[in-house]
Amino acid sequence: MSNPIDEYLEAYQLRKMDRRLSAEKLAKSIGGDKATEPIMASLDKIFESDTVLHRSVTHAVVSESLRRDRREREKGVG
Repeated sequence: MSNPIDEYLEAYQLRKMDRRLSAEKLAKSIGGDKATEPIMASLDKIFESDTVLHRSVTHAVVSESLRRDRREREKGVG
């Protein structure tokens, strides 16, 4: 299973080369299945630091990372 923080960083690196792939990786990093139109339309603003949108997305990435970690730990216990 991939790490949401790594997916976010890949999305950031791809943002100027391949917007569609960048949006797909960003969507996965926050727990989505695929890029939506709002993500595609807001991609530049999402990666613009010191904005409410950027902070919200990075918070969602961290939350998704913690959720996946918790799920993996629960699989190991059961």
